[in-house]
Amino acid sequence: MTSILKVSEIQDPTNPNTALTIDTSGRMTAPNQTRFYGTKASDQTITRGNTTKITGFTNNEIDTSSAFDGTTFTAPVAGDYYLFGQVFINFTPAGNDGETATFFLYINGTEKVRDIFRNETTRDMDDITLGSSIIATLAVGDTVEVYSYTADNNGGNAQILGHVGSNFGGYLLG
Repeated sequence: MTSILKVSEIQDPTNPNTALTIDTSGRMTAPNQTRFYGTKASDQTITRGNTTKITGFTNNEIDTSSAFDGTTFTAPVAGDYYLFGQVFINFTPAGNDGETATFFLYINGTEKVRDIFRNETTRDMDDITLGSSIIATLAVGDTVEVYSYTADNNGGNAQILGHVGSNFGGYLLG
């Protein structure tokens, strides 16, 4: 026996909130599916030779599950997540002589992915954008954060610039 279920909307059982919508082409949307995103609201100085947590991803913020404070995402639901981020590193305040720039995604305080660029020969890096992504299985309460490391030739401090070049986000796959 074959059954056919014809619905365009599924609601939560305790109130009329839409949990899932299916359009006539079969595309599904889940308006409360966990997802988050933000771009840096302002510049952040990175002390030379120190791995630093990047904060303030509060511009253009999306946070469907109240799980993102602009710095740390805390998984509200267990599952597989697509996580991504990037930082725009500016060595101008350090004398336009950048040597090393690194982007990290940390899960529960441990490095899980990195993107690194070294320019140790000419040491003349002015700015660079680095980033990466990962699919990770998270448990409820697991945390995800962005970190960066920089070094330059004269010992100055670089900056992570606050605009769309620096962002952090992710979403629940299932």
